Amino acid sequence: MKGEHDALLQWPFFLPVTLKLLNQDKRRHVIQSFRPEPSSCSFQRPKYEMNVASGCPWFAPLNVLDNPSDDTMVFKCIIDTTELEAMDMLN
Repeated sequence: MKGEHDALLQWPFFLPVTLKLLNQDKRRHVIQSFRPEPSSCSFQRPKYEMNVASGCPWFAPLNVLDNPSDDTMVFKCIIDTTELEAMDMLN
């Protein structure tokens, strides 16, 4: 989505992303990672209010979310900045 700091960010977005749905009882977390495709319009600097959505469409089956004893969801999104830090060191 378009943001006030877009001019400060590096485009296209290319850093690896890991999405986690954390299980409250710490047993089975749902984890999926993806690497953005820099040529995809989803990862270019937004020209309009929102880019085409991209991500993990089959992230978690509904039965994983159906837990009557727990009405809280915790998501964690990790952006691996290792490549960005290495680029900064070269400059």
